[in-house]
Amino acid sequence: MKNARVQPARHRCFDQWRGASGPALRQLVEETVAAVSQHEMDTAARKRKRREGDLHRHREAVEGVVANLAHTVLMPPETGRLAVFLQHGAKGCGRYDNPAFGKLFSGLLSRLDAMDVLSFRGPAAVWREASSIAPTVPFASRVRALGIELGDFGRLPGEETILLKQKARRGTAQPDTVAGLVDYPDTASTVEMRKSVEGINAHLDGADVTFVDDGHGTVDHRQRRMLRHFVQLPDDNAPRFDRGGRLFGGFWQNLQRGRRNSIRIEGEPVADLDFASMFPRLAYATTGREPPAGDLYAVEGLGPEHRPALKLAVNTFLVVGRL
Repeated sequence: MKNARVQPARHRCFDQWRGASGPALRQLVEETVAAVSQHEMDTAARKRKRREGDLHRHREAVEGVVANLAHTVLMPPETGRLAVFLQHGAKGCGRYDNPAFGKLFSGLLSRLDAMDVLSFRGPAAVWREASSIAPTVPFASRVRALGIELGDFGRLPGEETILLKQKARRGTAQPDTVAGLVDYPDTASTVEMRKSVEGINAHLDGADVTFVDDGHGTVDHRQRRMLRHFVQLPDDNAPRFDRGGRLFGGFWQNLQRGRRNSIRIEGEPVADLDFASMFPRLAYATTGREPPAGDLYAVEGLGPEHRPALKLAVNTFLVVGRL
């Protein structure tokens, strides 16, 4: 009997736009940039000086790696490692990619592995498991020695905030459409939407929003950058931005309901409002009609055990009708 193959681990993804903001993390970035340069000189890994553009991308790549590793020290992923994509730029949508993590990314990771900054596991290390990195003990010790905190992290410039995602076609009548991010030409509308989202992010970045430790795990209260998500259907002939448009990305959106009372805005606790039968009420409001009293998902003759199915059906009809 053959031995069963070990199932590949699913690591948290490397964030190609995570950067340094606070002085402690910036110091660690500068230390690492200098150490990489010294290592390249000692090993003769580079024969020529980097051109200005290449140097900028190199420094941004080092900053991104250091920021991701430091964040992993403070908020360890379940597997202890971060999945990295080493074929960046080979295919996909350029507007969503950080050019700092192009074809030279794997070489940088190999150097940092040799310098004992990180542990690099390549694509052939484990069957069907993504390439991954993890901080080493010396690196983690340096993070703690510098007193790096969640407030030291920021975002690298150039991150796309208007996302258009292709929805896959289901069924057998037609071939499935591949789902994924869609590149699109900018228009006056997308430029204006991007400006609006950036304004929201600028406000959130400077807002006094914190999270009081509730004993149930660290929450990254600095994760508050919003992205606006749109959906393109399989039969669309051109990019469309009149569907969805949901803002997503703030740390509060995935918090369990019981933990939201630990959020503080300017030191004050928040009030978490929950509206009953929200989507049917919005439908009534758009028609100028007053909704009846009671549960709007209740149907005469059907017991409460049918409510989840009725809610799903009503909201599906409302959303499909809007599309």
